[in-house]
Amino acid sequence: MEPKGKSAFLKQVILLTNDKTVSEGDLFTMLMKELPQVKIVGTNSSVVYSDMYGFTLPNKWLISLSNHLYLNAVLICYECIGTQ
Repeated sequence: MEPKGKSAFLKQVILLTNDKTVSEGDLFTMLMKELPQVKIVGTNSSVVYSDMYGFTLPNKWLISLSNHLYLNAVLICYECIGTQ
């Protein structure tokens, strides 16, 4: 990623996270982690990155699977560990 436009914000950014950081917050944290001026403070996010695909098996069990795979710029997946 690189700045776009005449008024890119390049000063230091502090991003606060905890286990309540979910969904788009997880993705936003993963993307912001790639920027050199961003410092992430707090605990790992909640690892809810993608929409869930749900269905019922013939024996009536409900199944829910992650519907997407989100990777950072160097192909690390934070799905099981959370971003921090």
